[in-house]
Amino acid sequence: MADLIARQFQCSVQNIGFRMVNIQLVGKMESCSISYNLHPVLYPEIKENGFGICAKIAYNYLNPLHLIEWFEYQKMMGVDMVLISVQSLNKDAYKVLRYYEKEGITTLISFPNDMPGKLEDLHLQHWHYHQSSHDEQVAVYSCKEFFQGFAFVAIIDFDEIIVSDRFSEYTELLMVTILRKRIWYMFLVLKLFT
Repeated sequence: MADLIARQFQCSVQNIGFRMVNIQLVGKMESCSISYNLHPVLYPEIKENGFGICAKIAYNYLNPLHLIEWFEYQKMMGVDMVLISVQSLNKDAYKVLRYYEKEGITTLISFPNDMPGKLEDLHLQHWHYHQSSHDEQVAVYSCKEFFQGFAFVAIIDFDEIIVSDRFSEYTELLMVTILRKRIWYMFLVLKLFT
């Protein structure tokens, strides 16, 4: 089994006069091949008060009914977009994800790359090995870039929800909290200097 550590690389691209469509990662001594390791470039959507959820990886078996309940709750809480990396998922759960993709609340992307190495003795009920946390981090890095135009982003698994003591959408809860802290800070500063 290959131990792969999640990494994120950035490189600056000079003004080339057009929007890039794909990128390719190659080593120093490798030549570029059009068909090998080509990745699409995703441009972030700008949503001034947008709330995005990074659901990391949809993998193995997910209960379709739980997914429906989770998505409907997120819609009720005012989520604008959920980004999900999909890798080897059961058919019924995948149908649910496709439904919400057509509805416009989720974007499904393939796991960023086929990972080398073998995951030996991988069973449906025991998939969370040391390597899986690194794989999830790759999905989080992709999500971070995808949502860079959103005001708020949460990393939430499909078995998690954010609950508040009052029923308000996520952005409203966060804006009130941020505003309250700013007012309290301004009050303290004024009190100290008067």
